[in-house]
Amino acid sequence: MAAKKYFTWIKTKNEGSTLPKYLDIFNVAMPKEASKILIKAFTKEGDMILDPFCGFGEILIEGEKLKRKTIGIELDKTRAKYCRSKNLKVITANSLNLSKLRLPKIDACITSIPFYATPTNRLKLDGDLSTEKSYNNYLRDLRIIFFSLKKNLSKKGKIIVIVKNLIVHDEFIPLAWDVVNILREKYHPMKEIIWIKSKEYYSKNKFRGGINHTYVLVFENDQS
Repeated sequence: MAAKKYFTWIKTKNEGSTLPKYLDIFNVAMPKEASKILIKAFTKEGDMILDPFCGFGEILIEGEKLKRKTIGIELDKTRAKYCRSKNLKVITANSLNLSKLRLPKIDACITSIPFYATPTNRLKLDGDLSTEKSYNNYLRDLRIIFFSLKKNLSKKGKIIVIVKNLIVHDEFIPLAWDVVNILREKYHPMKEIIWIKSKEYYSKNKFRGGINHTYVLVFENDQS
């Protein structure tokens, strides 16, 4: 595992969701190939993984296959129900209320955050970060969520966030860099990984931000 900690980029062959199209109409589920790479690199068997924006549970599913313990939080009741149908432990809740949830000690938080101004659900859900109209409020909410996690994160626990900079209405939004600045207030930065997808994938999914690479930000809990 040590050697894998030093890789700086990944390029996945299976780029899209493996879920039935009627479930994942926005094609937002994490590809299992990428989930597997990150879980193997930054956790070990028996570790507890949290995904606070678990969606359809792709990270949790791959974690269970790799003999990790997993727990997810999901705002959308339908998606949470789907996860539970796969025998995954998922709490239907808003991650903004994470501090009020009875969570176990977490060894790694691995998540793809909802991107600003890129809705991924036909439902108008109260608390859905992807529909927040104010970028400052969006960043404020991310800060609340990731700071609340600290009390549940084990010593040297990892925060692994999949995120990208965006182009929204022809405006460049430095989301990935703003997330770095938020996380470094409470956690120690370890590395970044560039996740490259094909131009063909992004030409089909422009709603995801119009840029054909994604950052995987890796931070560690700082107990000092």
